[in-house]
Amino acid sequence: MIDIYKEKFAYYERLLSLQFYSSEDTYHNPTKGEEREKFITFLIASLLPQIKFSRGILTDSTWQSKQVDFVKLNQDAINTGTIFRACDALIFMEIKSNAKTKDFVELNAVAEELKRINDKILVGMFCYKTEIHQRTVLKKFSIIYDKDIDGYDEYKKEYDEFPYIDFCYSLNMGAELNMQTDCYFLDRNFNNLTLYKGEPGITMELFTRRLQYE
Repeated sequence: MIDIYKEKFAYYERLLSLQFYSSEDTYHNPTKGEEREKFITFLIASLLPQIKFSRGILTDSTWQSKQVDFVKLNQDAINTGTIFRACDALIFMEIKSNAKTKDFVELNAVAEELKRINDKILVGMFCYKTEIHQRTVLKKFSIIYDKDIDGYDEYKKEYDEFPYIDFCYSLNMGAELNMQTDCYFLDRNFNNLTLYKGEPGITMELFTRRLQYE
């Protein structure tokens, strides 16, 4: 029997894929990126109407982050528009159309600083695709593909290049329109990092549940 609950999340994955491809012909790249950011935040707001999030900057005394696309705040945070105390944030997430290695490097550095200020915060990445191949991204997170077993080796923290990034959700879009999604979700739990991929809808569901973090 079909799991109609997971089928809904598979539909959301395909919807995001369609939005990505439909915006590809937008000539102005900043406009293209903004429309994609607006769409994913609209979808998140629809699925999780109870959570409080905003685009914004996190600050602590003399340090401040750059403006990020998604900041989830705790219920006691003061609404100052787009500038918030780092101690009031629950999730800090970048949204990228095509994430580059330097984006992960920079996010990891920001995550390290944020966790120094607020050890409860989660830092993550949502991207439609990555500039480098999926297996290369996973290898940088110390999840390495082994062709002999046609699978991935066990995570080893000591080889993780981005140990401060708590999660990463990629739609893993290809160059051609394809409704057979190949998404993956990386989720950190204490000293372990787990890769989820394969079953349609499962990664989107887990990503959405991660955003419920309190």
